[in-house]
Amino acid sequence: LGLVGSEMCIRDSSRTLNYYYTLEGVLDNDTVMNAQACESLKDLLRKNVINSVDLKSYKEKGVSFSYYYYSKASGKVRFQVRFTPEDYDSNYSPDR
Repeated sequence: LGLVGSEMCIRDSSRTLNYYYTLEGVLDNDTVMNAQACESLKDLLRKNVINSVDLKSYKEKGVSFSYYYYSKASGKVRFQVRFTPEDYDSNYSPDR
């Protein structure tokens, strides 16, 4: 009920680590995944990127992180967000 599996891949050309998830059941509807829920999810994901020890080596290289949540019913993207180094590192400089 809700979130089904995930995949991740890195795109070298955009220096972005992409995460893909599928929503099903109760989470796969507009009532639950409304603007407020999507904003809360965005905040939660950003905090996760900021605090994640597992992502440290990627963050040190200035990698961006994208999250895609697809509807199982329609196959369309229900929610997506991208965090750049400016979003997770207050000391980031593109000249690193």
